[in-house]
Amino acid sequence: MNPVLELDHDDEIVRELLAPFARVQPVTLRRRAPARRSRPWLVAAAAIGVAILVFASLATAGAFGPLHGASISPNPPTLTTAASSDLACNLIGQTAGQAENTLHQSGYQIEWRFQYWGAQTARAAGKNSPGAVTGGYATAPATVPADSIVWDIGADTRTSNTLFVFVEAPNDPNAPTVIPPTCQGR
Repeated sequence: MNPVLELDHDDEIVRELLAPFARVQPVTLRRRAPARRSRPWLVAAAAIGVAILVFASLATAGAFGPLHGASISPNPPTLTTAASSDLACNLIGQTAGQAENTLHQSGYQIEWRFQYWGAQTARAAGKNSPGAVTGGYATAPATVPADSIVWDIGADTRTSNTLFVFVEAPNDPNAPTVIPPTCQGR
């Protein structure tokens, strides 16, 4: 049996089923103009994009650090003699390398304290100065990088001729700017 011959009989049935569609007239639909986007929305979206780009640039540059613009001005050190107090006072704001050379030449031993400043202001004291900071800590390393900044000096009352020298990293984004105190020799 040939399948094509069997379909011959079905062709007439298909023609009868399709006959009503021969009377259908094609319809042409009117084209709608594409919806215009509102210009204020485009301008607002562009402005928001630029604002996000500027904010991200400043944030990666460290302009929005929690302690940005803060400063610290320690009191002049009070050591056993006026001469040692003046010597220590003049080292605040200098590098750790300078302080180490000067103090060792004067016969002092150094106990380093490396300060990592916190990242959160817990209480604001003034316009640019935090009253309290959370998240910071200090370590007592045997040595510190020579470019570290001295921000305070204190006497070790347990051992004579030993000083605690407090330093911070020069590139710590949360470190306040060190403002040296007024000293006799300055």
